[in-house]
Amino acid sequence: MGKKNDGASILTILKENPKYSLFQSANLISRFGDSLDSIAFGWLVYDITKSAMSMAMFFLLNVLPNLIFSLPAGVLADRKSKKRLTLFGYAGRGIVVVLLSFLYANRVLQPWMIFTATFITSTLETLSMPASSALVPQIIKKEHITAATGYYSSITSLVELLGLSVAGFLIGSIGTANVILIDAITFFAAFFIILSIKIEEIGQKATLTIGEGIRDIREAFTYIRKQAVILAIIGCGALTNLAFTPLNVTEVIYVKEILKMGPQGMSLFSAAAALGGILGGWLIGKKAASMNLLRTFVNSLTLAAITYFILGIPAFIAVNVPVTVIIIFDLFLLSFFVSIMTTILSAYLMQIVPQEIMGRVFSFLSMLFMVATPLGSLLAGVTEFIGVTTMIMLASLLVLSSALYLKFYIKKNKL
Repeated sequence: MGKKNDGASILTILKENPKYSLFQSANLISRFGDSLDSIAFGWLVYDITKSAMSMAMFFLLNVLPNLIFSLPAGVLADRKSKKRLTLFGYAGRGIVVVLLSFLYANRVLQPWMIFTATFITSTLETLSMPASSALVPQIIKKEHITAATGYYSSITSLVELLGLSVAGFLIGSIGTANVILIDAITFFAAFFIILSIKIEEIGQKATLTIGEGIRDIREAFTYIRKQAVILAIIGCGALTNLAFTPLNVTEVIYVKEILKMGPQGMSLFSAAAALGGILGGWLIGKKAASMNLLRTFVNSLTLAAITYFILGIPAFIAVNVPVTVIIIFDLFLLSFFVSIMTTILSAYLMQIVPQEIMGRVFSFLSMLFMVATPLGSLLAGVTEFIGVTTMIMLASLLVLSSALYLKFYIKKNKL
């Protein structure tokens, strides 16, 4: 992970990797639709159910398929056509979302239909994502992976920010049903773009039995266990995700009760986080050639812990405009460092993991991160007793412990 990478410009990457450019363009179109849907679908759920419990059920049904199907999805990605699995995911989700839009527009949508559709779309995404991730190294030059991953991460954050910015306006002007329909259209657009790409795939096998699937999963666990660096980084990444979840869950409480701000504070928080993500990914793209990725990962993890801890300070001082500005800037820095970490993690795995096992490794990573989310949500519940800022400070120490462990590991193994 400490080796140098080609810090090619984004234009060079797009020109020399046309299949990758088309593939990620399709994914970006879909991500824009998803960002619209994240607002519109939440509005739809509450409009139909009028229940906070239903919102919680919606969240659970989004997470559950990932916990159940991630490992089987990795096996499929390594044995079957990654392109076909990706297309299956986009087409299936598009069809389901079109049906939801139609039912909602005609006022016949029922809560059970929403929950069923949510489970199906989340399952389709879970089954296709390992294949999509594992397909990338087959359509891009290896020396461009780190820089390309950085640029893609940055542009993704920008596209999501754009979608979130216009979602409210679109819902107000054309209606929730039509905004959801736009999301469906982006799925189909991504489907046809990827369908047009000719990809020579490797590692496909005609048959798959339950026994073979179990052996494939064991093989992936054995590989990860023997790759100490991968195991350490994935473990620290999952632990960090666990630590950051309380902030995500209690963001509204933090803005309202700690910073004494209203909806404009939420907007500032979202904008600062988005800009940090954009610049973090872009930096990796520009500086990939001069970076020691492992050390950059650890340094970013350390700085993320520090900036996370600073978010807890307003509870102990008078909050005024200068303090609020500092906190918003601190959140920008936190998002900046987290973006660097996640970009490096993804790029590193794409470079070092063998093609024939990559789908399973990515599915394991996805499952581990997803498990951390509900556990982190449980931690967030403790804020009722100790307060939001105390929880943030304690969680930041969890992040710092991960960083110190990796620093010790690097020094011990002279990496």
